[in-house]
Amino acid sequence: MLAKLSRRAVASFLVGLVAASLADASSAQADPLRHITFSYSVNHFVSTEVRSSGIGTASSGVSTQSASGQDRGTIVVDVIAATQDGGLVVDVSQQQVEPVRQLPVVRIAVLGNGDLTFDPEKQISNEEIVVARYLARGFVPAGELTVGTGWKQSQHGANMSRDLAYRVTALPSSEVLQFTVDGEEKVTGAGAYTQTLHGTGSYNVKRLVPEDLVVKSYLRVDRASATTADSQVHITLVSDSMKPK
Repeated sequence: MLAKLSRRAVASFLVGLVAASLADASSAQADPLRHITFSYSVNHFVSTEVRSSGIGTASSGVSTQSASGQDRGTIVVDVIAATQDGGLVVDVSQQQVEPVRQLPVVRIAVLGNGDLTFDPEKQISNEEIVVARYLARGFVPAGELTVGTGWKQSQHGANMSRDLAYRVTALPSSEVLQFTVDGEEKVTGAGAYTQTLHGTGSYNVKRLVPEDLVVKSYLRVDRASATTADSQVHITLVSDSMKPK
């Protein structure tokens, strides 16, 4: 899903892409600014109600089809560039080990507020999107943080809206905060759906990286066949090339 960007944000992203391209041109094996690895697991349950009108038959009604499963693997993030307005340019790849599947590398612009933009023709997973959003350099608001501190993130476009509310639940150390997140995302028109979510996590405020995330979501698609999907995503930081300060 493409984020709605301001001209300044687009310009900043292009500067980052140019810088990254120049670096690649000078050295095909150039090291990224930062290399981060996460493990993930996903449990999901999908249910589809197929409505039949009964025209030309003796009966009508609704039949239900359902499926469940689990995925797990790793997500690797290479930070390619950092823009002056707080954005990042990152390359994200995903290796699924159960079942085995390798997703191609996707380049993503991560704005300071967590909005994302990437090539819509590229295949990208929900887990990759979750990780990228939590790498936003402005994820946590500036100022003193205490238990109970809350903040919101919103994104609104022509046919979509996303509203998230965060709250600090604990401060186990000077570097780490624990939080909850609740929110809703709606898309209208073609491919319309409504998704609600609730999550918990821990975040390192010094290194600007999530250490652990658990996000539960419920998605409903209303068409001729109504589909609902329940999922739980668990993401854990495995390694980070940024050395502690």
